[in-house]
Amino acid sequence: MNIWRTNGSVEGMPISYIPAARNARFGSARFDAAAETDPNELAATPAAQVAREIYDRVIAQQGLTGPLVTQQRQKHPTSSIWLVSPITAFWSPDGILGPVEQTTR
Repeated sequence: MNIWRTNGSVEGMPISYIPAARNARFGSARFDAAAETDPNELAATPAAQVAREIYDRVIAQQGLTGPLVTQQRQKHPTSSIWLVSPITAFWSPDGILGPVEQTTR
């Protein structure tokens, strides 16, 4: 799980969901995490529950005009193609799942 600050910096948290055991193609270059991950299954994981709790608390503090809602940085992450395990998809606690933009840096 990552938390984006308003200045664009990212704080990584030691919480994750990796569906490797459920999909034999996970780790394959052809695996499309955004298209092949069940959002309902992901939303039921402990990692998603923690993310949703943090999301709800931040919105309660900032309100609907705060940067979490207006900037939605969690929906626009990037990942370098040079990483051993690049991040290929994102999930936002409001239920949005999508592909991550890959950079060549």
